[in-house]
Amino acid sequence: MSRLSRTQVDVLRMVALGMSDEQIAHERGTTARAARDVLARAMAVIGATDTGEGSTRVAAARQYIRAAGLPGSP
Repeated sequence: MSRLSRTQVDVLRMVALGMSDEQIAHERGTTARAARDVLARAMAVIGATDTGEGSTRVAAARQYIRAAGLPGSP
């Protein structure tokens, strides 16, 4: 997690809270595409991949929770 930017950590936190790309974009004042791009870069940094237990997005949220604890509210 230390290799992530603050923006990437924030987006991963929002994913862990169950927010959609559109909700993340609204919260950040960006587009859904920008939110997806930040998330994709963050997942590449942490090596989040589909483990067969769920989507890559779920894997990223699980890694965030393991590293940072339960996410705070937005």
